[in-house]
Amino acid sequence: MTSPRRRFARPTTTGPEFLGQDLWGNNPAWFAGSLDEVSIYNRVLTADEIMAIYTARTTGK
Repeated sequence: MTSPRRRFARPTTTGPEFLGQDLWGNNPAWFAGSLDEVSIYNRVLTADEIMAIYTARTTGK
């Protein structure tokens, strides 16, 4: 059984972007950890591309 495919609206913003910060709610907080090999793409990655990145692990993308 496969799960239904979900579609989300593409977010748009004219303000700054923050990685690791929760701006929702009344108590914004920073992520208490580290982010490694952050990538931003100008398109949606395919399932195969995501799997390739995931399986590469420490060898990189």
